Amino acid sequence: MDHQPETVQLNPVSPAPGVPQAPPAVSKGEVRCCGCLPLKAGTIAIGVLYLVVSLLIEALLLYVVYQGDTIDKGNLVFALLGFGAISIIAATLLLGGVTDKDHWLIFPWIIWESINIGLEILVILILTFIMSPAALNGLIFIGIRAHFVYVVIKYCKKLRVEAVLSQAMG
Repeated sequence: MDHQPETVQLNPVSPAPGVPQAPPAVSKGEVRCCGCLPLKAGTIAIGVLYLVVSLLIEALLLYVVYQGDTIDKGNLVFALLGFGAISIIAATLLLGGVTDKDHWLIFPWIIWESINIGLEILVILILTFIMSPAALNGLIFIGIRAHFVYVVIKYCKKLRVEAVLSQAMG
């Protein structure tokens, strides 16, 4: 049985002459990034956001590393540099996967971000027991990041379905 999603027409009235065309109908239950962006645009926005933040963090960490001998650099800074480099690569692959419509290039970002969310949950739990329950405020950021992963997974699934259909058609 072929099930087509219901569509809701946003503007059922034809536009007046000289007025731009009404937006297309939106499928009921369609996933959108942050409630407004389509999956592709949302995934691009997520990729750009992650790339910019990762580059800024890397620049800050490189500044700390090359600041001179007055700061004890320790291994933590170098570990964070490695994490930042992997984040930059993953965000770049995410953007490449969206532009090339290649779901395989999106997977590394999904896996990397899932690992980061898991590590962040672990750190928040440890900090909650060591410091105070105020560390639980970090759960807000985990929720936002989990939503981003959800949007990217939905877009990746959409690309996979399109790839299977295009192979079946031709």
